[in-house]
Amino acid sequence: MAMKKKEIEILSVLCSRALSIKDLSTNYSTTPRNIRYIINNLDYYLKKVLGINISRENRKLSLNLRESELKVFLNYIYSNLYVFDSDERIEFILLNYLFVKGTTLRELEERLNVTRATIKKDMLLFQEVIKKHDLTLEYKNMRYYVGGNEKKLRHLKMEKIRQYFFLANNRIAIKDDYKNYYYYNNEFILSTMNQNQVQLISSKVNEIEARFNCVFNEEIKELLVIYLMVTLERINEGKYIWKKNNFHILKKTREFSIVGNVLKGIIPSDMKYEIAHLTEYFISGQENLDDDISKRNIEDFTNKLLQNIEKEEKVELSKNNELRDSIVSYLIPAVYRLKNNFSLNTIKVYNQIFFIVESFCVSKADLLNERLTDNEVAYISNLIDDVIQREKSKKISLSRLLQIVESNCYVKNRDKLVSDLLKEYEEAIKNDI
Repeated sequence: MAMKKKEIEILSVLCSRALSIKDLSTNYSTTPRNIRYIINNLDYYLKKVLGINISRENRKLSLNLRESELKVFLNYIYSNLYVFDSDERIEFILLNYLFVKGTTLRELEERLNVTRATIKKDMLLFQEVIKKHDLTLEYKNMRYYVGGNEKKLRHLKMEKIRQYFFLANNRIAIKDDYKNYYYYNNEFILSTMNQNQVQLISSKVNEIEARFNCVFNEEIKELLVIYLMVTLERINEGKYIWKKNNFHILKKTREFSIVGNVLKGIIPSDMKYEIAHLTEYFISGQENLDDDISKRNIEDFTNKLLQNIEKEEKVELSKNNELRDSIVSYLIPAVYRLKNNFSLNTIKVYNQIFFIVESFCVSKADLLNERLTDNEVAYISNLIDDVIQREKSKKISLSRLLQIVESNCYVKNRDKLVSDLLKEYEEAIKNDI
């Protein structure tokens, strides 16, 4: 009889503690009859493969298996009986295209033990999944590859590594919860990782931490090691990041120089946008919050901040999606960093916008649940000030100018024309009359 994820989960649970049929039916939201069917099915194959049965004492079920016995049994199940559900097949396909080079449809069919028609349906669902990450499925040299937004592809690879693996003693290892998930090819994926390179990267992260004169907590340090590992892999494959919207700000920081100098042996110095991208990760301890409420609060905070400065500076900011997204993208990891006592000594540039932002942060502190330090306020202020200066230096719109002149040509009111022009182009016109 075929086995699915639920059977394996129940097997693992019974290896760790004794439970009744009622306990299991409650935990897995199914009927006692269905649980008995699963137990009988497990019992049959445990007897066949290992010569043992599930223990039944005082209406409690339990299973005493050595790790080696469990591995033998699961290998048999995954090789002969296991049936993937749709979500598992999509996850398997995703992991293969992220980590296994040049996987063919035939190989997927054989590994998943499904028909070509099923694989084609799964590939359509898979494309919908990666589309959410601004990624696409590309076909080249008779093979499919995942392409698209390079930054988001790297981030997805990092998140999948962090989901199934962890950093231990400067080496990547499979998390205990996934050691028995052989059907996801975790052992093979692990074998593709250069453990010597991981040790080198860990030493580089430690050196950057020391030169920053800061403290990275262990979770953020693991994140930085894994992301740098993914970055080097993509660079070695000829996939680069060629632009960075706030590059001109990052390149002026001492952190940019530190990251470039420490990594110059593994990342060419002419890859300045790669260095800038990594610098931002090191500065902010890049981490996306899973809490949707926190993200909504940050977006609300940002919208209100831009509206407030818009009134003060008389420059349109609230409709600038790029600026808003940059602030939100920065604040999400910044709030995470503050919650985890992640301290950095960064350059503080005080300008007029700084004090407006600082005052607003104090008045709206409840939206973030964390008080921003001068570092965060200065960084946001520089982003906003840069946009304001660009807006103020823009050329006057000829069509708008003609519109103002034409609206006043029949009135013959010089003062009104002057007033309209100054109102529209206050910063661009010198009032010398």
